Amino acid sequence: MKFYIYYDDSGEIMDCIKRPVDFVPPVIPTHTLMEVDSMIDISCHKVVEGAIVPWVFGPAFSSLTAKAKAIIDKQAEELRSVMLSAGAGQAMSYQAKEAEARAWTDDATTLTPLLAAQNAVTGETMQQASQAVIEKADSWAALAGAIEGVRLKAKREIDDASSEDQLDQIIDSLVWPDISSA
Repeated sequence: MKFYIYYDDSGEIMDCIKRPVDFVPPVIPTHTLMEVDSMIDISCHKVVEGAIVPWVFGPAFSSLTAKAKAIIDKQAEELRSVMLSAGAGQAMSYQAKEAEARAWTDDATTLTPLLAAQNAVTGETMQQASQAVIEKADSWAALAGAIEGVRLKAKREIDDASSEDQLDQIIDSLVWPDISSA
């Protein structure tokens, strides 16, 4: 019996096969073929400069990167939750109120049931209410964008990390936007 591996340009081993001695392996244009001494676990080996080496980025490292990304997502959500009211229905109301405010700013004859309810309680004019809602929505969008930028940058850095220490360093060095003035 003969053993072969197929690997790509990055060295990732795509398959390890065992075939009879007279087997002629097919050519796969996007992969390189290498004869090996025995079957190998492709999840924890890689080809580097023509040699098969242990690969720390196998399933265990993938689990660590997934956990690191979950930590980043959790931190981002905790930061956003400081500025938001709980509940999907409340979020939908805020989005609808923003849409009403922007629509009323363009056309004062637009029906605005949510703004009207707010005005009945606050005594604000429609102009004041619309302006306040739009300013709050724009402020939220700027902060949400800043949070999203930190979150996505950190996740990209995690994708590029090569050790558990680097993952820890990425998480420990996150600088989230200051929301104290929000």
